[in-house]
Amino acid sequence: METPATYDIVIRKGNDFSEVFEFQNDDSTPMNLTGWTVLSQLRKEKKRESELIVDFTIDIPDPSNGKVYQTLTDAQTDAIAIDIAYYDILLISPSGFDETYVEGTVTINPSVTKKE
Repeated sequence: METPATYDIVIRKGNDFSEVFEFQNDDSTPMNLTGWTVLSQLRKEKKRESELIVDFTIDIPDPSNGKVYQTLTDAQTDAIAIDIAYYDILLISPSGFDETYVEGTVTINPSVTKKE
């Protein structure tokens, strides 16, 4: 992969957040992520040196199907104090080769309904 896919997301402040990404090989078969490390962070600006807002929780329940679950808790989204941020998803192969597969802008919208 040379250029990361662009996928913008919306996070509702104070709500749980979850997104599923399906990674595929060039022949459109699921990418086997066994032994891979996946990292994703939300930052204030679109650069590594920028202030880290939060690390996404990453879960890969079945590495052979290429699905990666990216989540934040309601407490984590409630603590986000800006309206626009940036994220990417970095995949690190078992041999240590790392590459950004997805990147995008994150819009943080306020919630209206309050949990009691």
